Amino acid sequence: MQPIVIQVVFPCNIIFKISQRQILFIPPQTLNIVNLKVIKFSFPPLIQVRIITSHNIFYKIFFSFSSSQINQQIINIFGFCQNIFRMNQIDVNGCKVIADALKSWPNLTDFTLDIKQNQLKDEGILAISSALVKCPNLSTLTLRLQFNQITPMGKLTLVSLIQKCNKLSIMKLNFYQNQFNKEVDSQIIKITLKFKRLVMKYLYL
Repeated sequence: MQPIVIQVVFPCNIIFKISQRQILFIPPQTLNIVNLKVIKFSFPPLIQVRIITSHNIFYKIFFSFSSSQINQQIINIFGFCQNIFRMNQIDVNGCKVIADALKSWPNLTDFTLDIKQNQLKDEGILAISSALVKCPNLSTLTLRLQFNQITPMGKLTLVSLIQKCNKLSIMKLNFYQNQFNKEVDSQIIKITLKFKRLVMKYLYL
């Protein structure tokens, strides 16, 4: 069977899943892909991949990196993407990579990150929220943080830092199935009431 060669052009809307040495891209519904090996990796803005399949329907794209390449390569990839929707198997180190990427987006206005069922913990949350504060134009923020071993103080730290995003008007935070503390969660609610420009708020504590 002859492999099919395609090119993925950035920027586009892409879902990410990251493990220690592999990044998985799930592109928009117009392009579905499965069983790929990278034959060319270049920036900007093309990634060329080899697809081997017995069907004309494809589902996933995999890009593998050496441990010495992964951090910088992921940061470079983020720079060519408009929206990041989902990541899996991310730990504290993965959060620091995301934070580094955020620091290179000073004009970011809309950010959605679905990182539920990972191992972020408080340190990972601190890295991401500290980077978000350095996005002065951020107006819409959605963070799905379910099942991440986050303590009540970790949640409080995130919300306290996000309060410094002065242009934030829409905020959606989901902390479902993390550690719960009634007093701390009450503090979080009180802090969000002080957000100056917030017109839409969704909190799942």
